Amino acid sequence: MPQRPASELPSRDPLLEALVYVARSHGKQVSRESLTAGLPLHESRMVPSLVERAAERAGLETRIVECGTEALDGEALPAILLLRENQACVLLGRDDGHMRVIEADGTETCVTAQAL
Repeated sequence: MPQRPASELPSRDPLLEALVYVARSHGKQVSRESLTAGLPLHESRMVPSLVERAAERAGLETRIVECGTEALDGEALPAILLLRENQACVLLGRDDGHMRVIEADGTETCVTAQAL
């Protein structure tokens, strides 16, 4: 099946948006297109198995780990959190049981771990 160009990707590809945010927060000049060009996207969306390849294009090192948010220290932040129903967000920090996150639409909010 032919791949659609990244410019035609769904406007809400949470994992791709999270990766773009993290790359830019590290000073990398990236576009959605540069991260996804030629990758075998699933239903025109980024999937966890492609994150490492896309991140390498931005000059980032990645590692997928399964752990609670309390295990992520400041050096690991910002970190992409994989959520239920193919959602993702970026964890910026934790304070008093709340987490500061950036949602796929770019909104920064404070939530509890249970809310994710």
